[in-house]
Amino acid sequence: GSTFNIVAEGGTIGDNAPTFSGPDIPLYAGKSFVPYSLQVGQDFPDFAAEMANLLNRGWLDLLSNLSAVGAGGTSAPTGLFTAMQNSTASPNSHVTVTTLGSVGYVDLRSAWSALGERFKPVASWVMHEDVLAKIRNEAGAASQLDVTVDRQGTSIMGRPVITSAWAPDFSGTTGAANYCVVGDLSSFTVVQRGPMFVENIPAMRSTAAGYPLGQSGLLAMGRVGMD
Repeated sequence: GSTFNIVAEGGTIGDNAPTFSGPDIPLYAGKSFVPYSLQVGQDFPDFAAEMANLLNRGWLDLLSNLSAVGAGGTSAPTGLFTAMQNSTASPNSHVTVTTLGSVGYVDLRSAWSALGERFKPVASWVMHEDVLAKIRNEAGAASQLDVTVDRQGTSIMGRPVITSAWAPDFSGTTGAANYCVVGDLSSFTVVQRGPMFVENIPAMRSTAAGYPLGQSGLLAMGRVGMD
């Protein structure tokens, strides 16, 4: 937000214009190719449409994976857990577990306490289902008052829990591991250069002589960036 100062009556108000800077989120192309013979195209009812459905499902799986643990850098989008792991924001964005090799409700309390007050009313928790199960098992009777499970799903500290199969699973390691993220996710940005599209390549040819192969192909591509 913009800076405010307490100014005496008739006093000069300084320039408090905020500094604007746009995020730099590069796009990366995810591609898939399905070749098939003309005979398959004739014998399999509505083959192209069925393969397009499978390609779309694969694209959604890729987005789910990248949004959680995308490696970032120069070859892939940056996932939520990756971005938080790399964060050096002040105050410290990382909360270390109380007991090495374990994650429990006391650790979620520490993370919640470290979260700024302005972000708590709109915060969400993100974790693997196994991590959530581990926290449920280790939470004592008093702690369970902060865990709610109903038809709307699970909430901790009154805020929703989002589980992802792509989030880091609980391993029990005493080394470095990242199990949970909590915060206002409205600034985690996903950029798509239009929807994923599927293009039909009707007559594929051999690379040697350029003769027809009697094959067609479906080329799918989507461009996405995250950070």
